[in-house]
Amino acid sequence: MMVLTILSVLQIIDVAPIASNLRRTLATFKKLEFPEIDMNGVNAVLVFPPWQCDHEKTPGGVHNYEMIGSWTSQHQVVTNSFYAARTPVSLINYHCNYEERLKVLEKKAIYVLAPEFYQAYQKKLRSLACVQHNTHEGKLFLVCRVRKS
Repeated sequence: MMVLTILSVLQIIDVAPIASNLRRTLATFKKLEFPEIDMNGVNAVLVFPPWQCDHEKTPGGVHNYEMIGSWTSQHQVVTNSFYAARTPVSLINYHCNYEERLKVLEKKAIYVLAPEFYQAYQKKLRSLACVQHNTHEGKLFLVCRVRKS
C-alpha cells in the first residue's frame, strides 16, 4: 500500500507542471472560428500533420493542440491531433502513417492542413475544397472539406 501511495504522489508531481501550464495557456488564447465551413454532419477534425507527429509543422505550430482541442470540444467532434505527456509508439505509428490515413478521405470530416503538407500530398487531397486561414499569430493553414459530388 505504501508503494502505491508513493507512486501516486510521484505521478502527481510529474504531471502537475504540465497541467498548470496547460490551464494558464488555455485561459489566454483566442478561440478559432471557421465561419465559412458548413458544420452540418461534421463528425471529426483531421489535422495533418497532427501535433503528436510533428508539433513544429502542424497547423498552428506548437499551440495547435490548444486551438484544435478547444474548437473540437466546443463543437463536440473528435480529432486526430492531441498533446499527451506520453504517447505509445503504436499510436504514433497509426497517426503518423500519412499514406494510410489518406487512402480514403472522410466525407464528414474537416481537414486542417499545413500548406507544406498539402503540397506534399496534393494528389491524394485533390478532392478537397480548401480555404486559407491564419492563426492569431499569423501562421497560415488550410481548412478543407471533401467536395460534394
